[in-house]
Amino acid sequence: MAFESDPEAEIRQLNSRRVELERALSNHENDNQQQRIQFEQAKEGVTALNRILPRLNLLADDSLADRVDEIRERLDEAQEAARFVQQFGNQLAKLEPIVSVLQSDPEQFEQLKEDYAYSQQMQRDARQQAFALTEVVQRRAHFSYSDSAEMLSGNTRRSAIPAISTKNCVNVWNRRKRSVPALVKRCADTQRS
Repeated sequence: MAFESDPEAEIRQLNSRRVELERALSNHENDNQQQRIQFEQAKEGVTALNRILPRLNLLADDSLADRVDEIRERLDEAQEAARFVQQFGNQLAKLEPIVSVLQSDPEQFEQLKEDYAYSQQMQRDARQQAFALTEVVQRRAHFSYSDSAEMLSGNTRRSAIPAISTKNCVNVWNRRKRSVPALVKRCADTQRS
């Protein structure tokens, strides 16, 4: 037994070898975990690069800073407009129905004014003609016998009737120089023209 190896020394050697192996395994696992983290970070970096690649020309664009400033100015203007609409929304809603008038050229105002006056005059003329015709029809029963006989016989003497304006219709009626059918027809002709 004196020449046999010491079992306790072998156990100590094996234990120290085991501790070294465990330490090496732990270091290896730590290195492996760090490498996994680095691998994941590298994958994220590649993904980010892939997203940037289509926009790479923007990075090379020298006018990008100017465009950013312009977009910021437009954003500020849009925000200002939104605040304005929020502040004056009720007044804007009231003005909305007349926006076409507000957008029209002020130089055309005179033409619009003349057109409006002409339309009013035409409306007055039409009312006067309608009034004159109504008067003629309502007073037909009060004509003298000779006027009524003339109306029944159809003797209208159309060629002798001068051009009758709306104002003249009432005067002609009052004078009773023409027959009622001719007067009504002439007033209607005047209204059409």
